[in-house]
Amino acid sequence: MKLYISLACMATLFSSCGPANMRTQKDSTGTAIDSPTALVATDDLVATHRFSVKGDFDGDGREETLTEHFLYKDSQQEARKNWVDDSFDSISKEIWSGKTASFISSDNPAIDTLRMAAPCMGIEFMKNEGDLNGDGKDELSYVPALADYSAINRWYIMTWQQHQWRELYSFPISELQLPYPHEDSLRHFKGLVRKLGKKHIELIYINKDADWDTIIVHLDRPKKIF
Repeated sequence: MKLYISLACMATLFSSCGPANMRTQKDSTGTAIDSPTALVATDDLVATHRFSVKGDFDGDGREETLTEHFLYKDSQQEARKNWVDDSFDSISKEIWSGKTASFISSDNPAIDTLRMAAPCMGIEFMKNEGDLNGDGKDELSYVPALADYSAINRWYIMTWQQHQWRELYSFPISELQLPYPHEDSLRHFKGLVRKLGKKHIELIYINKDADWDTIIVHLDRPKKIF
């Protein structure tokens, strides 16, 4: 999560943080709020919140829970998010030096952990999109919390196929399109992806002029925006 006190100062550099896979790790967070997009309940919500979503992501008819983690590799302790001033620079150096890990774990051991491949500070937003491509499985949307000062990010739609996470589609967004990490804000935020029909989705993205725009994508013939 970026510095909310300095949103007006964020640069508009395009960057991405794509997915990678690793073995499932044990969930070390608290109890999730019952919501399609939820925050794990913590005492210090802004600094320590973790996203958690429920759904049938492998199509076996049983529900699993996916949970965000941002932790220190050596201690396996969850790290703080939303650092300010010099503290943000300090944690960014630790992230870029490989001392932390950002990933999404599953309580179903058959579903591999989804790890962020680029330096990230956990997740900005995560949501169960339902079955977008008609394969009988729910799709997962997430936005990585990039360890930078840019307000430009990328929204990833992931699907579980052939025993691994695969990117179904991704598109550029502005982090100003995302809600503040507060329960009420998240409950009212419907996301930036809307299912129109069989394998057709509508997206709200940021175009090359840095304006918000919409596009309809056919998932059988997806055309990348950029």
